[in-house]
Amino acid sequence: MKRLFQSSLLTGLLAVVLFFGIQGYLVFRFFWTPHETPSVRTAEIEPGEPARFYWDFWTPEIDAFVDDLRVQRQALEERKAELAGIEARVVAERLELEKTRQRLEAFRSSLEESIVEVGLTEEKNLKTLAQTYSNIPPDAALLILREMEDDVVVKILMHMKPDVVGAILEEMTIQADDTGLLVKRAATLSNRLRLVRRENSDTNS
Repeated sequence: MKRLFQSSLLTGLLAVVLFFGIQGYLVFRFFWTPHETPSVRTAEIEPGEPARFYWDFWTPEIDAFVDDLRVQRQALEERKAELAGIEARVVAERLELEKTRQRLEAFRSSLEESIVEVGLTEEKNLKTLAQTYSNIPPDAALLILREMEDDVVVKILMHMKPDVVGAILEEMTIQADDTGLLVKRAATLSNRLRLVRRENSDTNS
């Protein structure tokens, strides 16, 4: 029993000594043995220029990464060119729209001037017709007015004096036949004439 105890104690001491010996050897090798450093070469530089280092190692992963960057850069350049083309088309379309808008504005201004001129000419002609029909008997004026559209008749009556208009409307009732169409037209013209005069009165007020 005593020998077994002594033998176990001796074994334990040997294990401790061996453990620390191995640890000391590893520490010595790590700190005192020179390590290999990556091969680095410095490019030839001019005096005063900063040093540039080139690594000798290259891996397939780096090749793949560089290829991916190259593809992305090419895609980016293509996208930039596409966007530049779209921007150029947008600018051209905007200029064309602006030219079209200017032409439409010029056409509208010209059309408005023409409408004003036509309106002034028509107004002058209506006044002339109203003056002419006012100077002839109501029955003669009625013969002419019966051949015109209601819109034109109303415009002419607008430029006549109220007593002349009344005489013409009265003549329409006198010449009315059994159908009563002339009387109805006299009532229609009278009502439209009233509405137009009220609109003009509201506009001027």
